[in-house]
Amino acid sequence: AYLMLFVKPTLIFDLGFQLSFLATTGLLFIKPLLKNLAKIPLIGDDFSTTLAAQAATLPLLFANFGQYSVLSILANALTLWTIPWIMGFGGAMGILGFVFQPAAQFLGYLTFPLLFYFEKIVVFFGSLPFGLLKVSRFPWQFFLGYYFLLTAFLVWRHGKNSK
Repeated sequence: AYLMLFVKPTLIFDLGFQLSFLATTGLLFIKPLLKNLAKIPLIGDDFSTTLAAQAATLPLLFANFGQYSVLSILANALTLWTIPWIMGFGGAMGILGFVFQPAAQFLGYLTFPLLFYFEKIVVFFGSLPFGLLKVSRFPWQFFLGYYFLLTAFLVWRHGKNSK
């Protein structure tokens, strides 16, 4: 993040940058605290990964979108395992597309079931009428207070774990 901001300081105002930075920070500092959740069969690690990233980005989501789906944690946990495969196939398709297009097309067909699964999970959870928290006005004091308390908690836990 430092190097990116050094090259382009205006990125600090980019919502995508902010969300990526906070989600990565959540993975680095919050996910280790959720190691017991990662032991749950099938979705444990994906659940703890999602929970850590969303805990770090929650105020930013409320402040910019005015809503948050509680069900997104489950939807993400169910789909997160597909991302490396979809990205791997997609990268391979991009490279093979320059070399041998039929091979790239074949990989596209292999990727389809993963994309279909991903889409169906997202559409299903997005269509459910419950689980959506809406906030019409999100005060900046809550935004700062949340991150202050989260940081204080993480510093306290780090100090407790290092002893």
